[in-house]
Amino acid sequence: MYRGVLLINSGTWQKQTPFQASVGLSPTPGLAVLVNLKTFKVYYHDFKTEN
Repeated sequence: MYRGVLLINSGTWQKQTPFQASVGLSPTPGLAVLVNLKTFKVYYHDFKTEN
């Protein structure tokens, strides 16, 4: 939560860009964070692995 707003990260699907590399950011593409909006329980789903 940030100022009462639930945030969404669309960068889940993006590989590291040149800008991210230049500032030392290491994204984790394919790893999604899911939130149950009734309970606010957080789940993670790794789309890189086959289920």
